[in-house]
Amino acid sequence: MVEQAWCDDAIRYGESDLVRWETLRTSGRKRLHCHECGAEVLADELLSTEIIPGHRWGLYCLSCVREAPICYARGCVLCGSEYLHPDGKSDRWLCPQCYSEDRARQARIVAQQCYRTLAQRGKADLTLLQWLKTLAVFRGRCAYCVRGEAEVLEHMQPLSGGGSTTASNCVPACRACNSRKGRRVGGAWPGPVVIERIVQLLNQVHGL
Repeated sequence: MVEQAWCDDAIRYGESDLVRWETLRTSGRKRLHCHECGAEVLADELLSTEIIPGHRWGLYCLSCVREAPICYARGCVLCGSEYLHPDGKSDRWLCPQCYSEDRARQARIVAQQCYRTLAQRGKADLTLLQWLKTLAVFRGRCAYCVRGEAEVLEHMQPLSGGGSTTASNCVPACRACNSRKGRRVGGAWPGPVVIERIVQLLNQVHGL
């Protein structure tokens, strides 16, 4: 119990307490493997940390715990600052200051569409900031009918027709309009007037 208390203090207060905690080592105890590097160490030398992803109840050697803040630092896709996510999950793209459930959902949408485009060897440089600006200029509504809610990221020029995932080609759309448009190209639907209005708004918000 005493050693466990020091272990908790080490994780809570940092490296200085880690050094003090090392003095509590006791030889002859059971030896286990670090879940990160695989090194075999005494069981009472293993520490827990929430920074390293992959093992909810993982135990790690002193060296891996010290290096975790460097190895698992992330870059916020919105503001660019480095941060450590407290639970080590990989499905969050934003620092605590920028995070919200809606922004995280939009970040996943942008990432999925970029991966999809790159897999087809297309151009994909849409950023989360650009996409949030696009959503704002259309007020969270469908760019085509202006009545339905923005439910999907729509490529005006479909990927199958050589389209890209860029700020000039991506607009929010409701599922009904997205289905009606399908793979049509060249403004066949919803028509040149609507396409011109959309292009003007995109040029205005992104300075294209």
